[in-house]
Amino acid sequence: MEKIANIKFELDFDKLSKSMSITEYTQHLMDLLDSLLKNRFPDSPIKQITQKRIDRISISCPYCGDSMQSDYKKRGNIILKGKYAGYYKCHNCSIFTSIDRFFKDFKIELKLDAINYMVDNLGDFTTYTNAKYDMSLLLDMENLDKYALDREEFKNKFNLIEVENSSIWLWLKNRLQFQREKFLYNPDLNYVMILNLTQSGKILGAQKRLFKGFNRFE
Repeated sequence: MEKIANIKFELDFDKLSKSMSITEYTQHLMDLLDSLLKNRFPDSPIKQITQKRIDRISISCPYCGDSMQSDYKKRGNIILKGKYAGYYKCHNCSIFTSIDRFFKDFKIELKLDAINYMVDNLGDFTTYTNAKYDMSLLLDMENLDKYALDREEFKNKFNLIEVENSSIWLWLKNRLQFQREKFLYNPDLNYVMILNLTQSGKILGAQKRLFKGFNRFE
């Protein structure tokens, strides 16, 4: 039998049980974002900048690239306080996901101390990975749904098709846009519609993005 008696294991229990402060937690997130944004936007120093606010950290969204017209737009938000603390929300592409999943999507792991902070202060955030942003906090969704647009009617009006049946589906997936229901495509005029949907799937609003070439749009 192989002898293992002389092998020494050292565990620093002080480090394992260490609790982050909100300041340390926020700074850790900002350090990770700094690296992420530099890799995502190497040619745009402005898009690499993070904006620390009282209840969130605002950034140029690394999923959708944010605004194609202005590098100063920062519609991605790491939410620090309130009901959605522990989540990432973009007001351009509408992605809504937990902070740990947000970083994992870009191959970045949170420190154990940060995970402990989230569990201790934000609840069991890992159970809400597929949660949806609750628009009902701001709008009367029951009445609003009556006036929202039917998807098929909207498609017929603007000659749109579902993105999974189009040439841009691979392009969207390569940019981590897997929620196909939030997009429609016009193959004749080469533009994509980014949809704002009600909880029942009706269309509340849409943003038009015209492609230039195969992999750029404005």
